[in-house]
Amino acid sequence: MKLVTNWTEANRIPELPPGMPQIALTEYDYANRLVEVLPPIRTIGSAWLAYRDGTWRAITRAELRPKAQSILPEAIRTARREHTLLDHLEGRFQVAADALKGVYGFEDGGAVLINAANGVVRVDMSGDWTLLAHSPDYSFTQQTRARFNPEANAPLFLRLLEEVLPDPEDRQLLQLCCGNFLLPDCRFETALVGYGEAGRGKSTIAEPIAAALGTELVSRLSMSQLCDPKSYHLPKLRFAAATWEPSWTPWRSEKVGTSRQSSQGSPSRSDRFTALRLP
Repeated sequence: MKLVTNWTEANRIPELPPGMPQIALTEYDYANRLVEVLPPIRTIGSAWLAYRDGTWRAITRAELRPKAQSILPEAIRTARREHTLLDHLEGRFQVAADALKGVYGFEDGGAVLINAANGVVRVDMSGDWTLLAHSPDYSFTQQTRARFNPEANAPLFLRLLEEVLPDPEDRQLLQLCCGNFLLPDCRFETALVGYGEAGRGKSTIAEPIAAALGTELVSRLSMSQLCDPKSYHLPKLRFAAATWEPSWTPWRSEKVGTSRQSSQGSPSRSDRFTALRLP
C-alpha cells in the first residue's frame, strides 16, 4: 500500500518497521500531530485563543509557527506547509464570539459558576458551594485574582471595616454589593456610592475588594465615560465585574438616565454598569 499526496513521499511514518508498507501522511495527519503539541485552541475569525491555567487567552498566530514547523520533517518543512497547517486548525477550531464567558456564568439549572484562581466555584440555588477543577469547557476568559478558601479570614480588614462603617447595616450593604459583583447578570442594576470626608477610609476598604477581583475585572472609568453611548470604552466592559470611579465628579440626571437605560436594555453583563464610586 502506498499513498502519494501533495505533501510528497518524503514524509513517511518513521515508526513502521523495515519492510512494512509505507504511508505518506496527509495534511490532516499533520494537523492532528500539531494539535497534540499545542494547548487547547479556539479561533474566532482570524483571532486565536489558547487555554492555559484556567482561562482562554488571546494569542498570536505567529506564536504557533515554531510548533507547526517542528512537526514537519525537514524534507517538507516549508513556510507554505506551515501556513497550511495553521489555516487548517484555524478553520477546525472556529467558535462563535458569544461562546466565550468572562469570569462567571450560569449553569442550565441556575447555579452560578465563578472562575477563581484555584478552581471553579459552583454555587447552587440553595447557596451550597462546590469547588470544581478548571476546565476549558467552561469557556472562561477571566478569573479572580483571589483563590477560593472558605476557611480564610481577614481580621485586619474586618476591624478596619467596623471603624469605617460602624453601622452593621452599612457593612451588610457593602457585602451585598460585593456579592452582586459576582452575579453573572444585571438583574439588580446596583451602584454603590461611598461619600464622606477625605482620609476617612473609603478607598482603603475599596482597594482590597478590587485587588481580590483583579485589575482585569475592575475598570476605572468616570461616570461621563460610562454614560456616553458613543464612548469607545464601553466595549471594554464586556467582561468587567465592576467599575470603580475613585474620584467624585457630579453628573446630570439625564446622564444617569442614559446609564440606567443602557443597563436595562439587555440582560448581558456587557450592558451592566456597576459603579463602585468611592471618592
